[in-house]
Amino acid sequence: MERWEEIEKKAYPILEERIKKNTDEIMNYYLQHEVEIQEEFVKTIFQGLKEGKKRKKEIQYILISMLNSSIVTKSYEYEMAFYDNRFYLDENPICLYFKLKFLFDFFEEDMKGLKKKLGGCVIRLQEYEVNEIGKEYVLNYYALGTVLLKQMAEQTFLVLGEMKEEVVSSLSKDVVILFGRYMEKPMKLWGRE
Repeated sequence: MERWEEIEKKAYPILEERIKKNTDEIMNYYLQHEVEIQEEFVKTIFQGLKEGKKRKKEIQYILISMLNSSIVTKSYEYEMAFYDNRFYLDENPICLYFKLKFLFDFFEEDMKGLKKKLGGCVIRLQEYEVNEIGKEYVLNYYALGTVLLKQMAEQTFLVLGEMKEEVVSSLSKDVVILFGRYMEKPMKLWGRE
């Protein structure tokens, strides 16, 4: 068996157990801190709409993307891009960034635990080997994040729909919130389309 296969064979059962355990904890954490987490999300949406109003731009698409670069830098940011009706053909989208920090704190703890456990059974375990496992494993956390983002999008637009502020007027009546990697086919989180 090659070294990499040995590492994967030992790592995945450990991580599978961790993600199962953490899913309930993450959802409980979210429910306990929903107001603060939701406020941060709404604040980012509001900043984008404010900039759209300033630019006299009607926002029809809001795309939330995970950033591969943020996996490497371990900032775990999402990009929130505000597009007009041309979507990817919009030459000047508004781009903002936000985090679901609590979510990736769980991920970081999992990786520390993995490194410790693998270090006891894999000879001369290297940091880059643990990082390679982490690049795949983090996608589980982005999947959990998508569930939370969908819920936050629905709640946000209930609130924005009731607002009479001028900033909200930069939204198209057909606004859609999407999630996906940049320039790939995104999935709809919320929208009127």
